[in-house]
Amino acid sequence: MQKRFLTILLVLAIVIAFCGLALGGNSSTVTQDGLDNEAAVNQTGNDNLVIITQTGNENIANQDQLGSNNDGYIEQVGNKNIADQWQVDVLITIYNKARIYQNGIENYAYQEQHGNKNEA
Repeated sequence: MQKRFLTILLVLAIVIAFCGLALGGNSSTVTQDGLDNEAAVNQTGNDNLVIITQTGNENIANQDQLGSNNDGYIEQVGNKNIADQWQVDVLITIYNKARIYQNGIENYAYQEQHGNKNEA
């Protein structure tokens, strides 16, 4: 009886955990032109999209995505560019895409992906 109860409890916990990750389909677009730019976006779930565009001056951009089939794009043109991008597929399935484009002055880029068949 106790073994069956623990099995049901474990299955229920797994289902609840993954139901939260099944949500998604979010889009976020950030466009910043000039001066003290900063941007941060966090998304959890599947099929999410982030586009961050920064032009000129003190650029910083961060973006986190937790889930599958997510797309993340960061474009920085001019001045003190920094970009971080992090994608983790907790189901260890497939297909996160990440792009960072930087043009001009003090560029820095970091990109990390976990899972399978990711594209950077």
